[in-house]
Amino acid sequence: MKNITSVTFFLAFLFLPHILFSQNTITGNVKDPFGNPLFGANVLIQGTTEGTTTDQYGDFSIQTSQSLPLNIDISFIGYETLVYTVYDLNAIEINLKPGNEFDEIIVSASRKAEKLQEAPAAVSVISARQLSQSGGSISPLRALINTPGVDLQQQTGQRINIALRGGSSVFSTNVFPLLDYRSLISPGLEYFDSQNSPLNTIDLERIEVVLGPGSALYGPDVTTGVIHFISKDPFKYAGTTTELVYGERNTFKAAMRHAGHNKKETFGYKVNFRYGSGKDFTLNPDDPEDKKILDTFKTSINRSQINSDGNVDTDATGIKLFDVPQTQKEDYWASAANASLYFRPKNGMEIVTAGG
Repeated sequence: MKNITSVTFFLAFLFLPHILFSQNTITGNVKDPFGNPLFGANVLIQGTTEGTTTDQYGDFSIQTSQSLPLNIDISFIGYETLVYTVYDLNAIEINLKPGNEFDEIIVSASRKAEKLQEAPAAVSVISARQLSQSGGSISPLRALINTPGVDLQQQTGQRINIALRGGSSVFSTNVFPLLDYRSLISPGLEYFDSQNSPLNTIDLERIEVVLGPGSALYGPDVTTGVIHFISKDPFKYAGTTTELVYGERNTFKAAMRHAGHNKKETFGYKVNFRYGSGKDFTLNPDDPEDKKILDTFKTSINRSQINSDGNVDTDATGIKLFDVPQTQKEDYWASAANASLYFRPKNGMEIVTAGG
């Protein structure tokens, strides 16, 4: 009996540390910066193979024999990996930040969130930092000047047209420009008027350029590519931002952005104002090359003549109605204002209304 008791105490002493250490259960919750749970995030104890993934609510639980304190790695596609030190067994709350450029999440190639390197098309991304460091201060379109496959046509002092694969003319382009999934093609005119668009450089988070036809995703006539301007939402970018720019040809620009949200982050808003002016390019009548261009412009408005078949006679000059003087307006200005309201009634749902 004495021997059995001794063996029992020996076995208890041998396995007691293992039993005690195995009682450590680490629990927590992983969310994105907006408070949405991240399903499938990896949670791993550093230096071990012990880990798990979060459930649909962002919750996780790990049982370990490691003693406290210990470090855990939390990672998720499109977000920076976070190292968190666990000192006790209380439930922990983790908020991951968006990842680096290599792991950047885009939405334009397939109309769904995916990693940039896994997109099924040639995609270039211009970040807000690149916008501020480029010529995008006057117009965000100028930030595209070094983007592969993109050609910019400076048509006036303020108006810029975009061309992918060379498909464009003065008043048209086969590129489909978007702002937060809203078309920037002017209704009725059916062309992209950059100087009167609602684009505001200080309100842009990034620009996604997708090369190639996109009619299957975005409708007919999207034959050369998509340029998607993604604006800053008020939950992630709250506060007031102002911008003043002055340059050659009396170029002047003033812009302001203000955004905010409630404490629960279920409602957000933002407003944008922009004004720009300067001196446009003009043609010199005394210069031979400029005069050739000026001579191509009509100096009168004529009424078409109808032939005997009831059709317009395109070969006839027509009947003059009145003369049109050739005048060039050197000064230009343009302004824009818009507002957006964001509603997030529950996780995974967002309603956005915008006008301007």
